[in-house]
Amino acid sequence: MKVNLLVNYDWEWDLAGLKNGGLRSNEISRMDLIVRWGGGRRLSGFLPVQSVYADFYVRDEYWPDFDPLHFEHALVWFKNQDQTLGG
Repeated sequence: MKVNLLVNYDWEWDLAGLKNGGLRSNEISRMDLIVRWGGGRRLSGFLPVQSVYADFYVRDEYWPDFDPLHFEHALVWFKNQDQTLGG
């Protein structure tokens, strides 16, 4: 399992790398699951290429109130999702 933690990510910064031949986030692989804290239900430009087929799990608590059990709940939820990758 690989877990990426991005804090204060800016999609404009990422896409600006295209001027030099690639995304600045090119080392981040395709994501299967995105966990968002704070109740937001949008991607807001978050890793547009890597998140194209990701499932989206939302917690209403804010990040400072993170509990490892929240992540466990996300993994259990994800295990029950249909993994069709758009097909």
